[in-house]
Amino acid sequence: MRCVSVPLQTAVLLGLVSGSAAFAFAPNAKVVVHQHRLNRAISNTRSRLSVRMSTVAPADLADNSAAASKTLLADLVVGQQYEGVVSNVLSYGAFVDIGAEANGLVHISQLADAFVSNPTEIVAEGDSVSVKVLSIDQAEKKLVLTMRTSPRAAHIQQEADLSPYAEILATDPGRMLPGTVESVVRYGAFVRLAEGCSGFLHISQLKPRAERVSNVSDVVTVGQEVQVRLRDVDQDLKRVNLSLLPLSGATSAAATKDVSPLASADRATFRAGTVSAVHDYGAFVAVDGVDGLLHISKIEEGVALTPAQLRERLSVGQEVSVRILSVDVAANKLSLTMIADKPEPDLSALAARSPEEWIEGSVVSTTTYGAFVHLGDGIDGMVHISELGEGRVDAVTDVLNVGDAVKVRVIEVVPAARKVRLSMREFGAAEAAPRGAASGGARRGRGARGPKDVSAYAAMGAEEWVEGKVVSFTPFGAFVALPGGVDGLLHVSEMASGRVEAPQDVLSEGQEIKVRVIDVDTEAGRIGLSLRQARRAPVSRDLSVLAGVDTTAFVPGTVTSVVSYGCFVALDDTPGIEGLLHVSQLSEDRVEEVGDVVAEGDKVQVRVVEVDLDAGKVNLSMLPVGSAKDRSRNARRGTGEDGAADDASDPFGTGERRKSPRPRFNDYEDSALNVGGGEADWQKYLNQYFEKKDSA
Repeated sequence: MRCVSVPLQTAVLLGLVSGSAAFAFAPNAKVVVHQHRLNRAISNTRSRLSVRMSTVAPADLADNSAAASKTLLADLVVGQQYEGVVSNVLSYGAFVDIGAEANGLVHISQLADAFVSNPTEIVAEGDSVSVKVLSIDQAEKKLVLTMRTSPRAAHIQQEADLSPYAEILATDPGRMLPGTVESVVRYGAFVRLAEGCSGFLHISQLKPRAERVSNVSDVVTVGQEVQVRLRDVDQDLKRVNLSLLPLSGATSAAATKDVSPLASADRATFRAGTVSAVHDYGAFVAVDGVDGLLHISKIEEGVALTPAQLRERLSVGQEVSVRILSVDVAANKLSLTMIADKPEPDLSALAARSPEEWIEGSVVSTTTYGAFVHLGDGIDGMVHISELGEGRVDAVTDVLNVGDAVKVRVIEVVPAARKVRLSMREFGAAEAAPRGAASGGARRGRGARGPKDVSAYAAMGAEEWVEGKVVSFTPFGAFVALPGGVDGLLHVSEMASGRVEAPQDVLSEGQEIKVRVIDVDTEAGRIGLSLRQARRAPVSRDLSVLAGVDTTAFVPGTVTSVVSYGCFVALDDTPGIEGLLHVSQLSEDRVEEVGDVVAEGDKVQVRVVEVDLDAGKVNLSMLPVGSAKDRSRNARRGTGEDGAADDASDPFGTGERRKSPRPRFNDYEDSALNVGGGEADWQKYLNQYFEKKDSA
């Protein structure tokens, strides 16, 4: 934003500063103000005093003619020194007014020769500074300035002719050039190219984005020979920006050439190539004038090389023998390998094997989801983590490690995809189901039967107990092995009536326990278990005996079971009838755990607040009549204190209910008791209500 310097007395007259402090400074003192503030002050003063401000000498309003005219950006000269005033200071730099039509930005990196962590350490708004023009963008009205007295190495007015590099960038932007690291700084490195030219290698150009670099010295060191790519060549500023990364969207420099001639090349034939660049993820090799990517995993079969080992084996200029792995004409990409091609393995012998037959093999690799086992004759198969044993396996490495000798069964073969699925589990009776043709990839053995057969448990009653063994834990429960080779989940909520923080607090692995089957999903092959006593289901009987019951009367009951959302209470005065006491009806205070308030067998006093004859449900409450929660519940249900439907909710008998207003204390005031709406009055009302009830 444009600023001008105005004599202090003039600023006072225009109202830009307060008059009380105006003459505390030297008579010749000046203040710096924004141009738009000065213009507005002049306009306001002209209107207020009805005088022509043009009679005031321009020299009295500003120190120079810059207040009235602006220099066009086209008239500025790159590299020229200018005087200016700091108009704004931000976290990333400062804007300086040099009298041009746009203020210029001095980036934080250009405020001083040394490192600057905070622009306010160098400049403040209103400071007079000397700046040099770095670049001008007339279309965007942008001006870039610098306050550095000695430019960075990357910005030095180099003596070398940069036109050859500009031509390389224009004709072959992916070409890799040799260079030597001259110096390493916090944000990158400076590299010396041929013919005395230096370029800057930013930290972001050292490795792919996915491999974030926190320390430049971890990648390059002074004196190191590197292969770099030209990113930008500015012949006017004599500036060269470099990169260690191949050109985006291409495998290397030569990959900008047409790879289609290699599309029909023999994939099994090895060709001579020359290493053009080496990176942590592989190397680029020039083959028949086209560079292709030789990935680190395609250098030696069965060996996972580290980046350091890769650089020991390959170096720029080295002659290697490679074969074409794939050619992507659309993306203009070429993939290479140093591993000999192998004929497709014959999987017919495996497909003919019985799922009960065991085969010896060795573990060649492990993953989070299973392990790969070498079966010989160039055939590898995968053992999924679920097939490593009868019990639950949390980590593959808990069971297998690379190099282990194992016995496996073939449960699926898909020749078209070269896929072989294996199992280390015992063959079960359910696996004897007929299997389809293996050549078509049909699942065999356990894979053919899909989910486990748990139908035997579907007929078990909720009161029956079955023996099992804890085989593994999860954060939400435990898996229990049951007779018949099936597992069931014992959820943490079914381990005890109260809250269980961790399954290990109640059970231990290998423990023999008795559980109840509470849920069976035959389609998914899942069983839900419980350690808790079965809640006796209420006998279906006519609830009409509760019709018209006094919802304000408390009756005795016995807690028969506790669940997460409340408890079930048997009404002592009406044998065989049981109701739900919801957690919200246990106390006026918030109840986190039902077990903190009631337990099985407790004698309680409850009110029957709702009877659903159609559904055969009874809802109970332990809350005092008229309590805040009780009133809120009644208001939501549109009932009064006596439990009857509130006629006001349907004044016209339309059968439609209006939303009840939010209950307030004075919504239920008793005129006979002359009780108001305050909380103290409400408590008084409750006391009097129960005194009346007791006396009755």
